[in-house]
Amino acid sequence: MFGKIRTRLTVAFISLAVLPILFLGSFIALKTYRAAEKDAVRVTHDTALRVGGEVENFILGMVDHIEVVIRVQGLQKLSRKDQGEVMRELMSFQDAYDEISLLDPQGHELVRVNRTEMVSEEDLGRRFLKKEFQVPLNTRERYFGPVLFREETGEPYITCALPFSDPQSGKVAGVIIGELRLKRVWNLLASLKLRAGELVYITDAEGVILAHKNPSIVLRGSRALINIKTLSGLTGESYHQGLLDQQSIMGDHQIFLGDQRLHIVSEWEKKHALSLAYRMLVAIGLGTLFALAIAVLVMIPVVGNIVRPLQKLAGTARKIEQGDLSEQAEITGHDEIGELAHAFNKMTSQLHSSMSALQAEVHERATVQKALQRELLINESLAALSNVMLFTDDIKEMSNDVLQRSLNLTGSEHGYVGYIDPKNGNLVCPTITSMRGTECQVDDNDYKVEFPPNPDGSYGQLWGVSLNNKIPFFTNTAKQHPEAKGCPVGHVDIDRFLSVPVLFQDKLVGQIALANPFSEYQDRDIDAIERLAALYAMALNRIQSLHETEKLLSDLRQSQKMEAIGTLAGGIAHDFNNMLTPILGYSELSLADLEPSDALYDDLKAIHKAAERAKELIKQILTFSRQSEHELSPLKIQPILKETIKLLRSSLPTTIKINQDIDPSCGTILS
Repeated sequence: MFGKIRTRLTVAFISLAVLPILFLGSFIALKTYRAAEKDAVRVTHDTALRVGGEVENFILGMVDHIEVVIRVQGLQKLSRKDQGEVMRELMSFQDAYDEISLLDPQGHELVRVNRTEMVSEEDLGRRFLKKEFQVPLNTRERYFGPVLFREETGEPYITCALPFSDPQSGKVAGVIIGELRLKRVWNLLASLKLRAGELVYITDAEGVILAHKNPSIVLRGSRALINIKTLSGLTGESYHQGLLDQQSIMGDHQIFLGDQRLHIVSEWEKKHALSLAYRMLVAIGLGTLFALAIAVLVMIPVVGNIVRPLQKLAGTARKIEQGDLSEQAEITGHDEIGELAHAFNKMTSQLHSSMSALQAEVHERATVQKALQRELLINESLAALSNVMLFTDDIKEMSNDVLQRSLNLTGSEHGYVGYIDPKNGNLVCPTITSMRGTECQVDDNDYKVEFPPNPDGSYGQLWGVSLNNKIPFFTNTAKQHPEAKGCPVGHVDIDRFLSVPVLFQDKLVGQIALANPFSEYQDRDIDAIERLAALYAMALNRIQSLHETEKLLSDLRQSQKMEAIGTLAGGIAHDFNNMLTPILGYSELSLADLEPSDALYDDLKAIHKAAERAKELIKQILTFSRQSEHELSPLKIQPILKETIKLLRSSLPTTIKINQDIDPSCGTILS
């Protein structure tokens, strides 16, 4: 019968009566604690009530002094000078007021006396619209305003106003207004005899502290840590945050001054208020512990035999919790614990198998998901890049877009994108990150960086490796690469480098180079940049084709212009030739009729020579316009060059100077 764990535990705990001991001790401790709490609540409320009565008597007593002065002195019948003297005597006798003002029924200040300042006639004003004048004037009752603070000193004060009547007519003869200092209440609180840990202070309805035995708490504008508006409804059965940031039992008494309400808050720190209860709890606890100790001494041999297998099983569970699923529980017997250990081992084996399969599946899914996300990002970049390349002919804009997307795809910090200039083979980079040094060549006109090739047409240093062999590559140890020759002054350090040549139909047209990613470059980075490079290559080819087309169109337009000019020149030459025929004919006939000694012979000879030269010029024009057959004949080139220079001189600006260096001994040409 005692082989069952449930039976052994039941017999042990019932025989030792652990539960009755614990229940009895807890019951006594709770009753003692509750009684101490109630007594502490009563004490705090009594303290708040007692102090509240003293404070209320003080404030009302100060107001009564003013009312007694009004009645005894007959203030309304005195002259203004006598009224001022009476009010100054009152202020000097009672320093509870900072300022007292006497107002007539129309709200004009007749007299005002101040405790620290001199008040002249010019300082007097009208307070007809002020609440402290209107309320006592209309209700004939005392008025108390809200508590305010002096800007100069930070001391609180409350405005009180009293109407006084004419004894004969019974009408209100005026209002006397005083600013009552609450600093006098500080001394009252400081003189209180309180218990250890007990504290009394005064707040307004918003919780702002108005009076405290420590003046600095008031002057710095402290607030109560509990909502004063709900404090009066507390029963004291729970604890609240006190002013000294301690758990306290709190009591509240309210003073009503007209519409204004002041709270007298009494708080008693929990550790002091319940000190007696704590001592009793310690005594009860020690007694209970003593009884429990005896019970434990009896239970140790019995419970130890029961718990030991459970402890081993718990240790095994902790190892499994830390991730060691290969741990097996020790089977110590054939009771419930043995059956539990056997089931635990079986469950652990199944869990180990399931976890291994699950981890493999999670890893596989994470890899696939990461690959899909990267592929989606690449496709989005390709789609956006395709849109840019279809609708723009600006190489700089396209290059900048390619660079930004390449940096994002690889997580690189620096890089550049460039194209090969077909004229000189320079690698022109319209866009580059801020990594170049002072030795880099920058074209100030369009802000491009150009990397010229070597005299043999190859490209040097690390960036030229992929351009020379037309194969993408990357290195995560850039400084150790054989082609690394160091960077110019001011250039950033290159730790990792990736370069992809831009090829179109196996022709090198550009390059995408990246550097210093957040993590090492991998083959997938090459694959992604190669796809961008393919689009960039097509875009460069499209722009180059557009430029070639524009050049062909320009050449066609120029040839059409030349053809039109030739046609026009041919027509003019034919007409001019018709005019030269009679000149040549008549000049020859005239020369035939004259002797060389005649006076007109030389003139006609010059005319005939000029006509012959004009004939040769027309022949050249007809040859240019392709409207006449040209016969090859030996020709001296020197005169033609001189004529050409004369022709060019008339069509060039005067700022251009032409220097001639024609060899007179040069032979003839066949033309």
